[in-house]
Amino acid sequence: MVKCNWIVNDGPRFLFLFLWLGTNVGLYIGFHLKFSEGSEFYYLRKLLLDALAVARGSAACLNFNCMLVLFPVCRNLISMFRGSCRCTPRSIRRLLDKNITIHIYIALAIVFWTAIHTGSHMFNYRRFVTSWTLKNQQGETIVTLLPDGLNPVGGPGNSESEVMFTTSM
Repeated sequence: MVKCNWIVNDGPRFLFLFLWLGTNVGLYIGFHLKFSEGSEFYYLRKLLLDALAVARGSAACLNFNCMLVLFPVCRNLISMFRGSCRCTPRSIRRLLDKNITIHIYIALAIVFWTAIHTGSHMFNYRRFVTSWTLKNQQGETIVTLLPDGLNPVGGPGNSESEVMFTTSM
């Protein structure tokens, strides 16, 4: 009897959380694979290694969670869902009452994905700067072999801290 009450009372909440986490994982893996194996990103992968895929995968999850963060606290939307059908099960109404908790979960996911996204961009920038000094077997720097305009850092004369400060503003 206790097990049945748990499923009835908290089942929709855990189902929502499972679907939400599954969507985050699916988005991350999908975009990570797209940017780590796509032929159109060959040159960027040579410069940035796996950080490009990490940045784009976390950006997709960040966009998804930023889209969702305000839905749980939109009172008009919640009231509409509550009043749209009088035969709504009590467990669904309880899920709507847990809107602040869901809002906090989504906000924590935004913080998590932002940290990963920012860290990977810092790594990307560092790889752009060091690509001016990396040489292949023939002694040519890697960026001389790339199409013009691919490396936004601009050259070995740029100050790393100056470029990082101005681009993060």
